[in-house]
Amino acid sequence: MQNSDQLEYYATPGPMTDLAGCPAEMFEGLPDAPEELVTVARRCITATLATPHDRDDPHIRPAAQMLHRIEKLDPSPLVERRPPEKRFLGNCRHFATLSCALFRHKGMPARVRAGFAGYFTPNTWADHWIIEYWRPSEGRWVRVDPQWGDKWAMGQHPNATSESLAQTMYWSGGETWQRYRRGELDADRCNMGGVNWGIGEVRGSVLYDLAALNKIEVLPWDVWGRMKAAYRGETDAAYDELLDFVSATITEGDLGAINAVYAGNPDLQVPASLLPASSS
Repeated sequence: MQNSDQLEYYATPGPMTDLAGCPAEMFEGLPDAPEELVTVARRCITATLATPHDRDDPHIRPAAQMLHRIEKLDPSPLVERRPPEKRFLGNCRHFATLSCALFRHKGMPARVRAGFAGYFTPNTWADHWIIEYWRPSEGRWVRVDPQWGDKWAMGQHPNATSESLAQTMYWSGGETWQRYRRGELDADRCNMGGVNWGIGEVRGSVLYDLAALNKIEVLPWDVWGRMKAAYRGETDAAYDELLDFVSATITEGDLGAINAVYAGNPDLQVPASLLPASSS
């Protein structure tokens, strides 16, 4: 059971999920049911269209800016279904961040997770971002894929749901790192965007996940600290030992420890240049 401080922390927005400046009309009719909130986000974003030259959607970080772009394309309330050409053009991170922002807007504890999904291609773990939300009736965090719904899940895996796939075939960055360190995972099976493969991607995912658990949901290609060197295989054993410590802290789940390890090491902290101007 999580303590009330942790639930309150994840029920309030961070720099990337603060929707306070968005028009109230956008939220008319916004549902309370978690499954319906995720559906709202799915109907506002698409990852299936090429980005026009005059739109920079994939590079937008804050959810509020995402909603401003969505409103510009279609001023209807978010609950209205939008045609693909009037949706925000994003990736899994945008689905996760907007979903998380909507949960927190409703005062419901939720958090983004960065890691790898094993349900896209057999024997492959693809870089993917999902969310966890707190289910009071069961007293636990529930993982769900905010990009892919139950219909898609059943088409890929018989009898599967978005929730069951995220619960059983998804590893956070810290979990993936620990499996690699225990010899249970070949890091060359992990990839980002089907292009970049290997241990560098796993190293990076640990920092993305740590940042997200501290309510800073960056873009999946943002880099800071020693991440570039880690991707190139130029970091040393001491860096991997730091990732051991970070991953253990993440998987143990104590909020105070998660906040402390992030705040106590500048090498792990997202720089102000990647944060919204009002929070930097």
